[in-house]
Amino acid sequence: MSRFLTILLGLIALGLLAFFCIKHHSPEIETDLVNRTQQALTQQDSTFATVSTDGRELVLTGQAPDQAAKDRAGEIARNVRGVRTVDNQLSIASVTA
Repeated sequence: MSRFLTILLGLIALGLLAFFCIKHHSPEIETDLVNRTQQALTQQDSTFATVSTDGRELVLTGQAPDQAAKDRAGEIARNVRGVRTVDNQLSIASVTA
């Protein structure tokens, strides 16, 4: 029973350590993802998109000139290393005649 208890306590300690490490570094990771995504969007002339994050999930907001630009911005964000998902909330600019 002593060996089982030692292993169990070790696993609990390892889990707690991982949890605190993730919580400690989470803001740095989020900032890095936002910066790299914004840079990728800027390089591809998608400066209309604003990036925010919740962990590794990105949210794109702003106003795209058309549906193709909206889709392209979402694809650019999805291709950034480390991004898990992209919630593309970009609206499309209305065309006035």
